[in-house]
Amino acid sequence: MKPTEDLKHDHQAIETVLRILTKISDNAKNAHKPELDDLDKIIDFLRLFADKFHHGKEETIYFPALVEEGMSNENSPVAVMRFEHEVGRGYIKDIASAIELMKSGDESAVNKFIESVENYVTLMENHIQKENNILFPMGDKLIPSVKQPFLYKDFVFMEGKLFGQDAHKYYHDLLRQFENKYLT
Repeated sequence: MKPTEDLKHDHQAIETVLRILTKISDNAKNAHKPELDDLDKIIDFLRLFADKFHHGKEETIYFPALVEEGMSNENSPVAVMRFEHEVGRGYIKDIASAIELMKSGDESAVNKFIESVENYVTLMENHIQKENNILFPMGDKLIPSVKQPFLYKDFVFMEGKLFGQDAHKYYHDLLRQFENKYLT
């Protein structure tokens, strides 16, 4: 498997969470209080699967491979993607903060939650499109085909080291559960 195929597979899971978050946010706009336990699980997914695991693969394995093959680490798509990862982390903190305020009964936190979700979803939808349609095709051309299986093996090793086999299944099962609950 090419590393970009694996990263795109992760993107599909992340896009599902973005749709779920959008649905929860839309419901909140219509005075339907979000289920805070579900939001805690979504924050966990965003922090661990989307950021630590997916962005971790990009930042520690894929982006360095692009740089090694001649792409600049500065003033390049790699620099833009790293910057957007940081911005996304800030939005995740904002969402989590709003959730904690809602747990304490702060009704005004719902608006902060909605705004933070909208910011995060917009960022990530655009980010994923840039990676899928610009960065990854560039990477497929730049990284020699003989090196690509080794990058994928590094991804698999990282997944096992960070999460073990059960975590990947847990997150995909959680997504299916939330898809059924919020998107059907």
